[in-house]
Amino acid sequence: MARRRLIWIAVLAALAGLFAWPFVAHHRLKNAVERYVRQLGAQGEPLTVPELVPPLPPTDQNAAPTLLAALAQLPWPNFTNQPPLMYRLTPGRALVAWRQDPLPNDYTTNLWPGLRADLQRLRPTLDQIPEALSRPALVVDVDYLQGFNTPLPHLSRVKYAGPWLAWRAALNLRDGRTAEALADVRAIARLVALYKDEPLLVSALVRYAVAAVGVVAAWELLQCPQVTEAQLATLQADWEAVDFGDQLEAAIRMERAMIRNTLAEMRTSRQSLVRAAAQLQPPASALDELKELARTALRDPGQGIREVAIRYPAYWAWRWWWSYEDELAALQSAQAALLAIRTARRDGHFARALTELDAAIKQLRQRHPKAGRWFLANPFELNRSVLLRFRAAEIQRRLLLTALALKRYERRHGRLPETLEALVPEFCSTVPRDPVDGQPLRYRPLTEGDFLLYSVGEDGTDDGGDASPTEASRWRAWLQGRDIVWPQPARTRETWLYHLEMELALERGRRTAPRVIATNGLPEAVRRELERLARLRNLELVDQPAATP
Repeated sequence: MARRRLIWIAVLAALAGLFAWPFVAHHRLKNAVERYVRQLGAQGEPLTVPELVPPLPPTDQNAAPTLLAALAQLPWPNFTNQPPLMYRLTPGRALVAWRQDPLPNDYTTNLWPGLRADLQRLRPTLDQIPEALSRPALVVDVDYLQGFNTPLPHLSRVKYAGPWLAWRAALNLRDGRTAEALADVRAIARLVALYKDEPLLVSALVRYAVAAVGVVAAWELLQCPQVTEAQLATLQADWEAVDFGDQLEAAIRMERAMIRNTLAEMRTSRQSLVRAAAQLQPPASALDELKELARTALRDPGQGIREVAIRYPAYWAWRWWWSYEDELAALQSAQAALLAIRTARRDGHFARALTELDAAIKQLRQRHPKAGRWFLANPFELNRSVLLRFRAAEIQRRLLLTALALKRYERRHGRLPETLEALVPEFCSTVPRDPVDGQPLRYRPLTEGDFLLYSVGEDGTDDGGDASPTEASRWRAWLQGRDIVWPQPARTRETWLYHLEMELALERGRRTAPRVIATNGLPEAVRRELERLARLRNLELVDQPAATP
């Protein structure tokens, strides 16, 4: 009897443990999230959406209403008439678009007439943009409480404001209106500086895109000898006022708060989870859901089994256990990214920040191997990729600031400096540093007023200013070189090749660079240079009549 009683006790204890385990595991995971939230709160980290919403400034100080009203009147860009600004012809050399007369692309033999007509029609609208940006703040009234469903109709308009201003600046340079060109280039820098109080990752990425356009427009301006040292100083001050780090920190905090709200909603509504995470349409009723599953199973048994698993056992397992692991992983990943951003801003470069972030991500992957397996995206790579975008934007900004300081020095002293140290303190407060490794940006003067200025690039290895691409398919992207080299103006022969390419592309009705370039009748020295460039561009030279551009 005693033995039988012990067996029954053991069986009942095992059954009790089996039934208790889901509840114990649920509360253990939930308590781990709550403990970490309390820990972040004790560190002063804001974790709710309302406390992260930027306050709206007074209407008379906010550029957003006037700016967005003006941008709403701009049409989508006419890419047929888009000037190829800072178009890289060879590694380290780019086309000065505004100097070209005519300027062909793969749509037209000369885009200037069409661009001029577009800009004359849009002049009243474009003139409103610098006027709006004269105000001290730019805060769009966004309903952040809608979370990741927040409508952001203004983003595309903000993104295309930069190109329209840049194209008008190019035409102004072409027509000799230097002051007007400077005003447009400064307006892009002002937009980048002001558009910082929208704490969303997508908004930060749009801002980086506008900044890239601003850098390209400023490069074209720098090639104009009529721009004075004083004018360059104003543009340098504009870009010195740009800080990418504040917005990115705020965006990661806001997205962390939105993730918490989204998870809470998904735990209470299976339909909202299925709609957001599994891309399945939620049914109107349980009966409709069963009918839908039956039809799917008959049509594709494998997909039917998968949908049943997602809608029922997987959802309840996620709601009770995995969702808390997802939330904890997302919170910890966001905090690791915030610490990395703060380290980069404190150090002035990204070397230590990326090393520490990679180590933190590795630990989090080991700690949360199932994070993002079912219903949420893996949180680890997103934060690292955003940090790399931040670094790329900062590389462009610092190269531009240094190039502006070098040109100012040249304007004032009639020559380029021998070292970057010569820029301090007259043109720079400190020696310009490479955001990749914290060392001074690499620089040396070249012949004929050119100079070599570069960052060591993504791999952190100094390749001596080698601007050749790391990926053959992206050779025109100047940020994709072995080193990130600030381009110098293309030589006459390199420009000639561009015109020949466009001419033949138009003749053949192609939208991509041709494989064959006609060279009959060119001087021997030009032909030799074209042969060298053709090898770089994987083009074939043939003896056929070619028009001189």
